[in-house]
Amino acid sequence: LAQEAARADTASQNFVADIAPAFTARRLQAIGYVTNYRPQPGGSTQIGGCSGTLIAPDLVLTAAHCTGHGRRAPEDIFVTFGWNDSGPPLWRSPGAALFVPEGHQPGNYNIDALHNDIALIRLPRPVPADLIAPIPLLPGLGDGGGNGEGAAFSLYGFPRGAPTLLRGHETCRVGQVRPAVIGTDCLVQSGFSGSPLLREDSAGLRVAAVIVAHAPGQQTGAATFAAIPSPAFLRRAGAPSAPEPPAPQTPE
Repeated sequence: LAQEAARADTASQNFVADIAPAFTARRLQAIGYVTNYRPQPGGSTQIGGCSGTLIAPDLVLTAAHCTGHGRRAPEDIFVTFGWNDSGPPLWRSPGAALFVPEGHQPGNYNIDALHNDIALIRLPRPVPADLIAPIPLLPGLGDGGGNGEGAAFSLYGFPRGAPTLLRGHETCRVGQVRPAVIGTDCLVQSGFSGSPLLREDSAGLRVAAVIVAHAPGQQTGAATFAAIPSPAFLRRAGAPSAPEPPAPQTPE
C-alpha cells in the first residue's frame, strides 16, 4: 500500500479462504489487478501492483497512487480481470483516459488528504456485461448515505505479485473518521490499494469506498482507511451516478 513502511503483519489477518482462480467467483469478477508499465528502450518494465473495480462497463475505480499519482500515461496502465494460471484472462485492457481529483497531493498520506487518493481509469472499449458484470457504486455515495457507523462491509483484493489470488474479508466493521474517509478494522496487505470496500443491499454488491492506506499511527482505532469518491469528481470523470435507493412504499 501507500505506506510501505507500515505494512501489516499478514500472518494474523484472518483472511477468508483464498479465492483462486479469481474468475471462479462470479460475483467478484469485477475486481481486477492494476499494473503500471514504465517504457524502457526495447520494451517496458512492470511497476508495482494494485487492485481496482469495474464500476461501469468502461470505468475502473482504484487509488490515485496506483496510477503514478495520475502522472502515468493511461496506455501504460493495464487492468486485468480473471487472470489465471491455465489460460488467458477474462479481459485485459490498457487505459484510454485517467482521472484523479484536482486536490490530490502525491506523497501526502495524512488522514486529511486521503479522500483525494482515488482515480478512475476509462477503458478504450466496454467490457461485455455477459462476461463481467460491473459492481456499481453504493447509493448515497459521498454524502454520508449508506456508510453507517458500525455497519458490516466486505473487502477483497489481490496481493501484490499474485494476480490470480483474490483474498479478503467477508465482514469488516467501519466508522466515519473524516467526511470522505472511513476506517475499517480489516487489515490489508501490499497490493490491496485500490480494492473496493463493499456493502451488499437488496440489489447486490455495491462499492462504498476505495482502500487507500494502512492506518497505524493515525490515532483513530482503525486498521485501514478507505476514501469515498466525491460526486463532483465522479461527474467530472463521467462516472455513472450511484443509483438512488427505492422510495419507501406507503401502505394503502
